[in-house]
Amino acid sequence: MKKLIKKLLREGLLNEIRVINPDIMSLQNEEPLKDSDTIRVYHGFNDYEDAITTIKFGFSGKETGKRTMSFSYEPNNNPLGLFVTLDLETAKKFTYPRDKRGIVVILELSVKVSDLEAPVWPGGSYTVPGEMAQFWKDKDDRYERGTLKAREAASDDENNFISGSDRPEVAATLAGNERQALFMGDINPNMIKSIYFGESGRHGYSPKRLDRISRKEFLNKFETHEPENDAYGRTSNKGYEYHDKKSKLFKPNDDLSIEVLDSAAKKRRQSSGEQYLRKMVQFGKLKLFLWPKQISQVDDFLKTIDTDETIN
Repeated sequence: MKKLIKKLLREGLLNEIRVINPDIMSLQNEEPLKDSDTIRVYHGFNDYEDAITTIKFGFSGKETGKRTMSFSYEPNNNPLGLFVTLDLETAKKFTYPRDKRGIVVILELSVKVSDLEAPVWPGGSYTVPGEMAQFWKDKDDRYERGTLKAREAASDDENNFISGSDRPEVAATLAGNERQALFMGDINPNMIKSIYFGESGRHGYSPKRLDRISRKEFLNKFETHEPENDAYGRTSNKGYEYHDKKSKLFKPNDDLSIEVLDSAAKKRRQSSGEQYLRKMVQFGKLKLFLWPKQISQVDDFLKTIDTDETIN
């Protein structure tokens, strides 16, 4: 078995997970990050409802990030991605619960470095409370003045873990004061292997106890759970999001496939999966049933279908 694992690793058919010690002194002895590396990271939820939805249905870093906007105007400066960290202790700081239950959930993930980006702000860092936030003009401005500038600065870092990495700015933000990067990839539910679960401490900021459990163990606790209605008995925003994710035809990291579309079309009395997809496009319903990865594949997918059928 060990020989087989070594053979798969050598041939690139199995990814070895790098567990990086986030201590600044230890990072000086770490090998630089390669985009092909798979590393262990953590994400702390500050709302357990978000955690349940994410763990049940998966998530996409290509969607607008759900964040507490305490320090900067995220929808403009860093609108996409999920903040992740190498450091479990850092993740704990972001688990302050908003509700009386005091449930703490931290996600443990194994991710490709190529799916990480450095968060960048026009002022060089996040905006503190009370300070006027600066904005990027557009996505290109954020990349050219933010990402490229951060890459240039990190390329001269004395720490080889940073300057020697494929993208020095990503290593720098993981090792720096903020100790975080943005995950931009797609995670299916079964790709979530471990979860830290517990209750908040006396003041909420430091968990009293966290147990490392499997996704199956977590779901056993919340198998039938759905978000509660608001104070007026109406579906809450959390409820709308939960049912939106539940209605997707695919999982976040799946490729678009005619078999799944045909099956969905049959249930909805459409003549074919192709017709069903074309109607989604026609009526602007792609986001209702597809994740970002599948949406990005729609145009090329339809071009490969050999048919003269048109939408009436």
